[in-house]
Amino acid sequence: MASTELDRFRADVVLIKQHAERRDLDSFAPYWDDPLKFMAVECDFRPCAKQIDVIDAFIAGKRTVVRGCHGAGKDAVLSALAMFAAYVRGMLVLAMSATERQLLNQFWREIGNRFTKSLPGQLYTSDLRINGQKRIIALTAGAGSVSHLTGWHDPHGVFIAMSESQAESVGDDAFDAAESNAIDELSKIVVVGNPLQSGTRFHAVHSRPTWQQIRISAFEHPNIIENRMVVLGGPAPTWPEEMRAEYGADSPFYLSRVLAEFPAEGSVDALIKRSWMERAFQHHDAGDLAESYAWKPLVLGLDVSRFGSNQTALAVTRGGSIEALHTWRGLDLVATTDRLLEHATALTVPRRDFDTRQIVVTRPKIVVDDTGVGGGVTDIARKRGWSIVAYNGGGRATDVKKFLNARANVAWHFRTLLEQDKVALPRSARLLEEATALTYQLTSKGLIQLTSKDDLAKTLSGSTDLVDAITMALSQSLPMRGAYATLRHVVM
Repeated sequence: MASTELDRFRADVVLIKQHAERRDLDSFAPYWDDPLKFMAVECDFRPCAKQIDVIDAFIAGKRTVVRGCHGAGKDAVLSALAMFAAYVRGMLVLAMSATERQLLNQFWREIGNRFTKSLPGQLYTSDLRINGQKRIIALTAGAGSVSHLTGWHDPHGVFIAMSESQAESVGDDAFDAAESNAIDELSKIVVVGNPLQSGTRFHAVHSRPTWQQIRISAFEHPNIIENRMVVLGGPAPTWPEEMRAEYGADSPFYLSRVLAEFPAEGSVDALIKRSWMERAFQHHDAGDLAESYAWKPLVLGLDVSRFGSNQTALAVTRGGSIEALHTWRGLDLVATTDRLLEHATALTVPRRDFDTRQIVVTRPKIVVDDTGVGGGVTDIARKRGWSIVAYNGGGRATDVKKFLNARANVAWHFRTLLEQDKVALPRSARLLEEATALTYQLTSKGLIQLTSKDDLAKTLSGSTDLVDAITMALSQSLPMRGAYATLRHVVM
């Protein structure tokens, strides 16, 4: 969070709930060496075996790093430790997460769950106060917000509890700030996260002898061990097998999200493998897929860019065979429409109808990115008598239980065809760069979403124009799901 955003956040402090100050901190002294009893009696929290390992590490050591699968209960145990540190040990607690959204919607919500009626104080959106003093303070640890993380000290020690520590925005500065606050013998640091990629500070501290390491695999979760939903919100008993079938047992996704191990190389979120693209280039060079797709209709996908470094891209496809890619820059919308319809007209095929024996003209289907400037091309082409499928990547996915939006849906369809060796692509260094730059992640609801185009543009120094044109065309062959089987996610 930038400093101005942080100031605005602090200015909008809201009281969430408060409990009468009937007890002082001395009443919690009997729990000093018994955090499990404190958590059970005062916080209504009963940790599982791996969470107890985290608690034991907190008591015994100074620095602890926890890597876990999805739904491992990392924030739950971290919040219980925060309450123990504040109420029993009298420590000042810095509750950190990568972004404001993750801090408030995940970690701070867990703090609220542990703040039961037996605990005195007031819980605000930015801190928890005991006897009028701020004892647990919510802070963002992402890029641009490091300056406010330093300079925190307390006679009883500072506990730095950092969630989502794997985030790229939580870099060296955030970890260094945590270390600068924990300079005395009483202070402690516990960082938790998912082992998504190497090269981060979160990954590096796993090899440091000064850090205790704890791994929480899905197979160590009570739901999987007991084959029933012991912990609501945790992984379902069938989830590991579903993920193995979906991504493969040796995939970075399975290794990271299920086994809680760092992938051997690259990002866990890579959408498309370079080897898949090379196979698709070879198929196009050899022409060995053309015959299998010869009966498929022609579909043209157009990704429109008017000015700047981005290019307008046109993909000519027949099923999984991408027959040609055309690009141009600097044309206005009328000129872009002219060029699109020139290609479409050249691909228009006259044929004799079998029943009527009359000549019928078959035009290729045209799909245009209708958001932004592409809407102008759609309007002009329709006025000239052409039928256009208006595509919106932010629109509804055909499989709404798996994908956040249409963009993620069609990109995954492209990935699936590539993985199944059913795509032929014109050889292009730029297309290879775009495709292998695509990454994805899961939303809090478990839906697949792609990396934003703004973030991709920083990596590519441009946009994924060629990939977007291809996936738009391939959107017309998406399998439909459930009640939407008769509908399209595009607007006709």
